[in-house]
Amino acid sequence: METKLVVAIIHGMGDIHPDFADQFIDDVCDQISPDVSPQAIKFVPIHWGYITQPIQDQFYQRANAVADLDYKPVRKFILSALGDAAAYQKSQIKRIQLTNKFIRLLSPNLISMYQTIRH
Repeated sequence: METKLVVAIIHGMGDIHPDFADQFIDDVCDQISPDVSPQAIKFVPIHWGYITQPIQDQFYQRANAVADLDYKPVRKFILSALGDAAAYQKSQIKRIQLTNKFIRLLSPNLISMYQTIRH
């Protein structure tokens, strides 16, 4: 059976692991009619968290090195939830480098999705 639908799954903010989409895919598949072949739907999880995570970790370590911070778990949570914005701070060059990394990550996935539905 040929693929009829391609679903891109892109995670949100936070400290996300590469298997972030597994449970979602299982839940969606459980809701699909038994008349629909599993091969009719292609899921494409796109994990990009590893691109900004090192920058967030560096920021957190630098902040802790400057002062002994209180509420470390809360600070870690906030940085994890909102840290993608922190990754884009300071330099135009860093923003361009991150944007290029995202494009290199997304391009093959989008091309693959297009080729799947085109056939």
